[in-house]
Amino acid sequence: MDRVINEESWHYVLFERDSQTYVTYLVQYGPATVDFTIKLNESEASEIASGKRTINTLVEGFKCGGASLESRFIKPPLWPIK
Repeated sequence: MDRVINEESWHYVLFERDSQTYVTYLVQYGPATVDFTIKLNESEASEIASGKRTINTLVEGFKCGGASLESRFIKPPLWPIK
């Protein structure tokens, strides 16, 4: 079972699986909605946990990151097992 840390319907879900923290977020491209998953690095996870950074800020940064983040995408995207 995964532990959901935070979620906002139709926007993102932040969860922990096997001691790793992931965020799966949705992006609207015209009529299509696409989901992306990124494994957070240690500094991102600790900033979220401490409140220094919000998940919304992190997700917006990922959405603007484009091709520079492609190597961090988990394919296929992960969704938490509740």
